[in-house]
Amino acid sequence: YSIFIVPPSVDHLRKRLIKRGSESNKSIEKRLDRFNEEMDYKDRFDTLLINDNIQVAINDFIMIINKLTKGNK
Repeated sequence: YSIFIVPPSVDHLRKRLIKRGSESNKSIEKRLDRFNEEMDYKDRFDTLLINDNIQVAINDFIMIINKLTKGNK
């Protein structure tokens, strides 16, 4: 089972990376280009988990795992 975790949008990702202040603009643009390439593969995953709010994403992840483990018993 595969889960693809993504930000809500490329703009959201850009803002997160800039806010962190840990990367150069060139590095950020490179990551954003890679993000766009990775999004081409999203349909190959069983679930797409949007990480808009970390606590909500964690709860959604736990819910997915719980459903999977209950289904395999």
